[in-house]
Amino acid sequence: MSAKLAEANAHVSYLERRIEEANKDLQDAAAFLKKVSMEFGTTARLVESAAAAVRFGVDREDSVAKLVKLCERLEALEGSVQAQRVSFAKRVPKVVPVAWVGVASEVRLMGDFDGWTRGFELSAASIDSDGVIRTFEADVPLLPGRYRVKFQVDGGWRLASDWPTENDELGETNSVLVVQ
Repeated sequence: MSAKLAEANAHVSYLERRIEEANKDLQDAAAFLKKVSMEFGTTARLVESAAAAVRFGVDREDSVAKLVKLCERLEALEGSVQAQRVSFAKRVPKVVPVAWVGVASEVRLMGDFDGWTRGFELSAASIDSDGVIRTFEADVPLLPGRYRVKFQVDGGWRLASDWPTENDELGETNSVLVVQ
């Protein structure tokens, strides 16, 4: 009973950390969008000023200078938005297809992606030709990164046969899953 409670508490702690990270991401996105909105306002005023200068035949050099400044601001805005897009892409889970083939009734992918607490259940879509070997599959949402994982097959630990492996700090061998 206490082992189940400890597992549940560990999973709750993991979920609380993920919620805090998601909230921080939302705050960062809101602050960035506020800056972008303000920059669009400034850029729009610059466009209006340059258009008025051209329309009313005001100083040609001044008009060209305003257009050059406008182009520079737009390039800076594009670079900033691109950098943020790349940064936010690292915070968006990718769907990773995972499969395990063998004789089993229950298979889970476990790993350090959630502190080894719950993992993801894989489902057997069909029984292969010999009637015993089954293919268990799942589409697993994971953030880009490098994870140590194992399959929990009917209560026992198994490595992925065709994935790279490495030892952890305790000397345990784990499969390595890289999400890009």
